[in-house]
Amino acid sequence: GPAVVGDEIAGATAEQAMVAAVELGRLHGPLLGDESLAEASWLNRESPLNQAMITPLYAGFVDRYSDQIAPDHRLVCDRLIGAFDGYLAEESGGAMYDLVHGDYRLDNMLFGTAEADRPLTVVDWQTVTWGPAMTDLSYFVGGSVPTEDRRARYDALLGAYHEALGQGAPVTLDDVREGVRRASFFGVMMAIVSPMLVERTERGDRKSTRLNS
Repeated sequence: GPAVVGDEIAGATAEQAMVAAVELGRLHGPLLGDESLAEASWLNRESPLNQAMITPLYAGFVDRYSDQIAPDHRLVCDRLIGAFDGYLAEESGGAMYDLVHGDYRLDNMLFGTAEADRPLTVVDWQTVTWGPAMTDLSYFVGGSVPTEDRRARYDALLGAYHEALGQGAPVTLDDVREGVRRASFFGVMMAIVSPMLVERTERGDRKSTRLNS
């Protein structure tokens, strides 16, 4: 501190969303495609999630939340779970890799006040990995920014992230757009898996169904 903790239920303000996008770009820029990190065993951990594991979790998720999931959203989830191993293989192949926080969302962010020495502090790093670079940006924009604000500011947020990567970044703005698009199902996956693996709370239920919308 001094800082204000983000509130995922309320959603990011325009200022918070921009700070989160820019600071993520500043983190990713110097590390994008870093060969030494690509070889670090503590970052290159195999994901415990696969189709065999997520299928029963999804069955429990549907049993718990079916009355809160729109039919169109249910169809997306059904198709994702039915092809989950293929999605993971497709997403990991050919993508530019970087440091991935793995839970880059508003509840894990402390925004510095005027007296603070930095604008953002991010906590909860136990899921950090070396993976597809746009995963964190996609997850944040999709799950922490209110829908109407996301639609209005989407281009600006992705543009700010790309600019923050720095002039020598080996990706174009179009690459960022494509990476965010491809990683968008990460948020769907988290909405399904997270509430089924942690203690159930009223706030957790609200976050999970919000992510699925």
